[in-house]
Amino acid sequence: MPLQALFSAWRLHSHDTRAPYEANNEKLLNRFLDVIQRTWHLGFTAFGGPPVHFRIFYRKFVEGQGGKTPWIDEQTYQELFALCQALPGPGSTKMGFCIALIHAGFLPGLLVFMIWRSV
Repeated sequence: MPLQALFSAWRLHSHDTRAPYEANNEKLLNRFLDVIQRTWHLGFTAFGGPPVHFRIFYRKFVEGQGGKTPWIDEQTYQELFALCQALPGPGSTKMGFCIALIHAGFLPGLLVFMIWRSV
């Protein structure tokens, strides 16, 4: 019953017990579930362009809005912001990928990129 295992893993990850700013070094499936839980809705709710996207990222991943554990600290966020703005292309797309990359690794970061661009 792999579907039941997936649901139990989903419920387990809804209760975030990690320390703030700690990288997620769990199994790949758990890292995928973690980034999906925190980012699936961003493509649907982030209206207003990159300035609004950056503010949403700040609240969600630096301040830990909604009682969630922050993924990155403010210094890291500011450095990523500067890099993403300096490089060509949409800055908010690069920012979402980089935040997930730092927190969970390359493949979950790629998943966040795909979720963000699919909407």
